[in-house]
Amino acid sequence: MEQALYSNFDEINLSALPQQSFNSNILKSLNGPLMISWDVTNRCNLKCLHCFNNSAEGSVHNFCDELSEDEAMEVVNQIIDLRPYTMCICGGETLLRKDLIKIISKLSQANIIVNMVTNGYFLDEKKANELCNAGVSFVQVSLDGLRAEDHDRFRNKQGSFEKALNALTLLKNAGVKTAASFVPNKFAINDFEEYVDFVFNAGCKHIRMMPLLPMGRGLKNFHELEPTKEEYFKFCVSIQKKRSQYSSRGMIIEWGDPLEHIYLALEYKRATPIQMEIRANGDLGVSIYLPIVVGNIRKATLRDYWDGGYNRIWDHDAVKKIAKKIRTLYDFKEMQLKTWTDHHFSIDILNL
Repeated sequence: MEQALYSNFDEINLSALPQQSFNSNILKSLNGPLMISWDVTNRCNLKCLHCFNNSAEGSVHNFCDELSEDEAMEVVNQIIDLRPYTMCICGGETLLRKDLIKIISKLSQANIIVNMVTNGYFLDEKKANELCNAGVSFVQVSLDGLRAEDHDRFRNKQGSFEKALNALTLLKNAGVKTAASFVPNKFAINDFEEYVDFVFNAGCKHIRMMPLLPMGRGLKNFHELEPTKEEYFKFCVSIQKKRSQYSSRGMIIEWGDPLEHIYLALEYKRATPIQMEIRANGDLGVSIYLPIVVGNIRKATLRDYWDGGYNRIWDHDAVKKIAKKIRTLYDFKEMQLKTWTDHHFSIDILNL
């Protein structure tokens, strides 16, 4: 899976929402999630060493029963009914979904901001223009290193660096906003300052980053890929240095915390989720980083699930019990039920 557009309030332009006082009562009365993350497929042409949901492999989470085109369009209708402010089209490799343009077009026509992630391998000029015309707002392309050999080794595919770099150019030329996604890893972390210069000179003014996650193939290869404490410290200093250097040139450099939504839900009593997770086979998750499934859209609608308990899912005792075990990324390594490695824990909130 491409590193997802990490879920936090930075992803939402609150000033564009109806001007109300955002307090606990308003959160409790939300008619639906503010954000939806949808893995439209778990198929992928790459087998990246860090992939946290084991995309493209025969794991228990590579579904042979992904949603059909008809089912996917029904999901689109249900998403429109929930009226999220924004959503992420994730994967797997999103461009492998044949109905991707139809999905994006219908969602954007309903005034939902649609972002997506891709490794860029299948992106050509025609597809870039189709994405623009469909109304995609933002595309995140994985570019995990300054040099082709580092990126290709990390992504486990020779030639993937040039494909990703070309995708950024094609999307820019088509008028689509882009970001380069970088996961700090042993192969490329020490070149980060040069990497920022390279991305900027390539015409991309947005870099998004999050830590290496010890789950899926990322868990299997964690020892090989994890930077040292010293490398991480230098990297964090470099982030501040490059932010300062490019602050007046329109460059955005983000370092995201993938666990923030869990902290907010548990520690700050925000039991109402601002996001919803849909998996490629229709399963509904609580968070892409937790091994919990609470239903499937083949059994009931998204509206049924939201009104039937998803809107207070962080109050559920089983969810809290599992989520409270996570305080750092390293806790994922010690979980008895490992996310995207073992079978998930199932909670049927509608008792179907």
